[in-house]
This record gives sequence, structure tokens and C-alpha cells, in this order.
Amino acid sequence: MSFFFFFFSPQVSYNNLFLFLSLCRYQIFLYFICAFQNISCGIHYLASVFLSVSPQHTCRPPGNVSQALFQDLSTWQLEDIWTQFSVGREDYILVELQNGEIWELTSCQRSRRDGQSSLDYQYSGQKSSFPCLDGYIYDRSKWLSTVVTQWDLVCNREWFGRLIQPTFMFGVLLGAVIFGYLSDRAGRRLVLWATSTGVFLFGIAAAFTFDYYSFIVARFLLAISASGYLVVVFVYVTEFVGMKSRTWASIHLHSFFAFGTMVVALTGYFVRTWWIYQIVLSSVTVPFILCCWMLPETPFWLISGGKYEEAQKVIDTMAKWNRTRSCKLSELLSLDHDGSAGNKPSQVEKHTLSELFYDWSIGTRTLILWLIWFTGCLGFYTFSLNSVHLGGSEYLNLFLTDTPIQKQKQWFKETFDHLFAIVNSTEAEDAGVILVSGWQIFRSIPTEEVPYWADVVLGFRKMTKDELKKFPQHVFGHAFTTLKCEGPAYLPWLQKRVKGSGGLILTRQIEDLWELHPSFDIVVNCSGLGSRQLAGDSEIFPVRGQVLKVQAPWVKHFIRDSSGLTYIYPGVSNVTLGGTRQKGDWNLSPDAEISKEILSRCCALEPSLRGAYDLREKVGLRPSRPGVRLEKELLAQGSRRLPVVHNYGHGSGGIAMHWGTALEATRLVNECVQVLRTPAPKSKL
Repeated sequence: MSFFFFFFSPQVSYNNLFLFLSLCRYQIFLYFICAFQNISCGIHYLASVFLSVSPQHTCRPPGNVSQALFQDLSTWQLEDIWTQFSVGREDYILVELQNGEIWELTSCQRSRRDGQSSLDYQYSGQKSSFPCLDGYIYDRSKWLSTVVTQWDLVCNREWFGRLIQPTFMFGVLLGAVIFGYLSDRAGRRLVLWATSTGVFLFGIAAAFTFDYYSFIVARFLLAISASGYLVVVFVYVTEFVGMKSRTWASIHLHSFFAFGTMVVALTGYFVRTWWIYQIVLSSVTVPFILCCWMLPETPFWLISGGKYEEAQKVIDTMAKWNRTRSCKLSELLSLDHDGSAGNKPSQVEKHTLSELFYDWSIGTRTLILWLIWFTGCLGFYTFSLNSVHLGGSEYLNLFLTDTPIQKQKQWFKETFDHLFAIVNSTEAEDAGVILVSGWQIFRSIPTEEVPYWADVVLGFRKMTKDELKKFPQHVFGHAFTTLKCEGPAYLPWLQKRVKGSGGLILTRQIEDLWELHPSFDIVVNCSGLGSRQLAGDSEIFPVRGQVLKVQAPWVKHFIRDSSGLTYIYPGVSNVTLGGTRQKGDWNLSPDAEISKEILSRCCALEPSLRGAYDLREKVGLRPSRPGVRLEKELLAQGSRRLPVVHNYGHGSGGIAMHWGTALEATRLVNECVQVLRTPAPKSKL
């Protein structure tokens, strides 16, 4: 947002005074005090990113639940649904109450199945629909509490939640206009005191509001205060630092605002309850409140009001701090005033907004500056305020994205190109790589109809209406050709290539990476879940997957439900039916009930699978973490050094991105090699 300041001053020239001002000790002290409060302003501008998150939810049933069912996968507690399954907005959850009633629950409605007593997901009988009078059940796996869950700002009240940030930004507009004007009338210092106090008080008040409306009012007043501070502090700082350092100081003043954005992400990651989160963010203002009494008024504003003696005192204080000789305002302004510095000011010259369009040149520059500010703010706030919807880690999108979409696409494309080269060679059969076509289907139209990988796979297109007739429970789909890489064949093929290139494969168990030193100069850690012990990584966790391997040679096309839990992948020697995604489950034993559910779900998509034979159960643990860890680390133990390149945490995307991340790891290893080959400089006495 751009601001315009109307500065009313005597008809004097300040060039001589500017020569006295510069970025010295006293100005640096004031600069960092003021800049610190900019962190707080950046915090409150973007605090709503996590304050107003709308998590997945469903209607609360009118009674106690004895069992819940989603797409034929059951759980005993309704709250566990979101930790295990990806529930779409149009999907429903089936629950059986303790009184025997069967209810369908969607995000904004609930229906009772009349005359049904068994828990069967598919149903075509009579239903009675009811509004969500008992409230909602929210997914609390990420956020324990937000303002949306506090006051049920979903469904027909969803627009209340969408008003939170626009109302705040309207307060920003008013704050810029009001306090920009007041600072010219009442002084810079008084406005800085008032606005910073308001930021603290209204920030704390927002955390203790008793309803939605009081929350909106507190946030609105907070916006006015924060915006007023940003407007005035910019002028305050530039009036102190002098012309030589003005550009540098004004640019970097806003870098503290950006730092506030990172504080929001860090706080949001550790504090998942909205009112505690709000209190923690508001407390950042406290150091400035304790120090702001030391801020003097700017000499320029004092001179513009004829307060020459006060301006002289400020000048003398600056000179004392900066250990330089002071100057006399009466001497500096002698060219503009007859007499001493105590004379009354000359006639004040007032300026209006129309002077920004005084002539064609000035008007053009004004419009260009407005356009630059508009474009910059539009891009910044569009991405920042929607960081929770960009995919990946919500916190790292705002702070520093862990695995950006473009990086994921690069890894996926490099892997696809590598496998595609194999499938077009004589090695395809030995490597277990084949081309396979099929469909990815959705129960509701996705927000992103064309995924980021669409131009990597072959022949990507949207499914036709005739194709969708095969899947009556789905309304949208993708059709494309991709690659299937079978681990039992691919890994031995890779081992063969390593040995053929002179590589040596050793098998041994280690409990510490230092056991490999000094036998090896560089270690590449691809230990997956073993990194909990070897690398001390507490962020990595298992995601249990159970699948079925069946014989169904007539199945030629893959089918994948958008939830990622139900899929049919034909391979070289069998068909893979899946699956599960059980976070934190270390159990490697097959579960017979889960196998039945998998087969039932897959048969719903492809009925011919009821004739499949030779069913075998497989269980594996996917090493998952918030983002792939692909980085260098230098381990140190006394005088010993061990360069390590970490490459793990791919989760279910291991095969899909393995070659791309391997190329990245190779680049990091080469950097380590160059460092080891560079001789250390010899010291000289």
C-alpha cells in the first residue's frame, strides 16, 4: 500500500541542516529501536494466515458414535478420520450411533438413513436430512483451535471468516490516512507512542475477545494502529538519517517487516491454539513499549512549528552521542530568518494531493509509483495470505518453503526422463520398467484441475463424460500415460550397474555415522527411518502401507482415486491393489481386515477384480517427514571432520522422484569433494 504525507513547513531551506544529519551513532540507535517495532507490524499484517485457518470438518452427529466408516475403512473414533484419510469436501462419513441409527455426515449437512441398521457405505434408500444444529467436529491434527473453530465460521457462516482479513486491510487504509495527518499536526513522536501502545493493547485484546464481533473490532483497531505506525516511522527515520543514507535506511526499514512474516510462520508452527498464538505475537511489541520514551521529536517537525529551542536541544543531544561539535540553528537558518532562532515561523505553505499531478511528468511518475506499489502488494499478499493453500508445508511456505513445487517438479521430471529412457531400451524388461495408461478420478472437482506434473507425463488430458460413466461415484478425472517401476526388479538391476562400473557394495549394520570414519571421506545418508538414530532426526516417521498383489492379467489400465488410498496398478507379473496410509504405525504384520477392505474398495472401481486369484499381502513403511531432507552437513568431533550428504524422507514419492534427488545429492557430493581437494591455507606469524 502506498502512502502520501502532507508536510507543512515554513518557507525555509533545510539543506544546511541535512549536511549536519547523517547515519551516526545516535541515528543508528533510533533506527534500530524504530525498526524493531516494524517486526510487530509485519506480524499482525499476516497473523490471520493461521488465525483464520478453516480445517476439514463435518457435522456433529446427534448422539455418541460407536463406529465411523469412510469409503469402507472404519475407525472407532470419528476424530481419527482425518489422521488416516483425506476427506474431500463432497465426501461423506458414515457413522453408527450407540442407539443403532445410521447417519451420513458431510461438511455442512447430516442425513439419517431411514430403515437401515447395518453399516454399509453404499445406500440408495430413503434419507432424512437435517441441518448441523449440534455444531461441527474439526480436524485438529494440525491446528488445535482457530477463530474458525472457535465460532463455527463454516458453511452458511463461512463468509464471516472471509471478512477477517478484508476488515483488517480496511483498518490499514484508515490508519494510513488518519495518523499520517495527525503526525503533521501533533508530532511524529506522539503518534509513534500512541500507535505502538495501540498495537500492543489491541493485539492482546483480540486474544481475549468473547465473540466474533468483538474480535473483528479489536483486529480493526489493531490494523489502524499498526498502519499508523508504519506510515509515521518511515518519515521519522528518514528525517533523522540525512540524505546520504536515506535510500539505504528506508529500504532496510521494511526488511524488518519481512522478518515479522517469518516470526508468524515460526510461532504458527509451535503454537497451534489461536489465542495463545495471538498473545505470543503481541508480546513482540513489549521491548519497543519499554524503550519508546527515549525517542525524541524530529528537528524538522519542531522547526516547522517554530519550536527552535526544542529543536536545538535535540541537535545538541545528537552531537553529544555522536561525539562531534554541535551547530547553531540560528546560524544554519540565518539565510531564511532575520534574527535569532526564537522568531516566529514564516507563513506555512500547504500542499494538496492535486500537486502530485502538477504537470505531465510528475503525474506520470505518480501513476507509475502507484502501479508498482499495487503490483508488489498484490503479489505479496496473494501468496502470503494463501500460504496454507499452496501445498507442501504451510509454515515453510510463509517462512521458507521446505520442498518447493518447482523443485518437486524438477525431481519428478528428471526421474521420469530417466525411466523413459530405460523403457525405450533393451534393458526395460530386466529393470522392471513399463509404460501404463489409466485414470486418476475425483469425487468432486479439484481446486487444481491441471496438476504441476501434467506436462511431464504423456498424453495428459481431462477424462471425457463417456470415460467417467465407468466410475458413477466420481465426477472428474485425468487420463494419461505414465511409467511403472517395480522395485523387486529395479533395485537388483541398479546393483548390477553399480558393480559393473567398479562400485563395491558392503552390507553391515552401524549405529553411528562416525563408525564409517576414517574408512570413507564422504557419507551419503539414505537410511530412511534409520535416520532417527543415525542423524538424530525426530521429524521422520513411518507411514504404514499395506497392499495386495494379485493375478488379474486382464487388467491393463491403472485406476487411482484422488484420496490416494484406493488404487489399482497393473505391473509386469501382477496387479497391485492398495492401500493404506497409517501415520506413526510401525506394524509390519498384514491385517486381514484391512486386506478385505482394500479388495472391496478396488472391486468397487473395477468389478472384474472379484475374479482375481493368488492374493498375497505386502506391508511396508514409508519414511516420511515434513519435507525431503536433501542437504549437506559437516559433522565435527574434536579435530575430526566428516562431510555428510543427507537424502531421505521421500515418503510415498520415493520411486517417483528418486533419480532427480539422486542427481541433486551427487551435485552436493561433488561440492564436498572440491572442498576436500582444496588445500587448507597455511598460517603466517
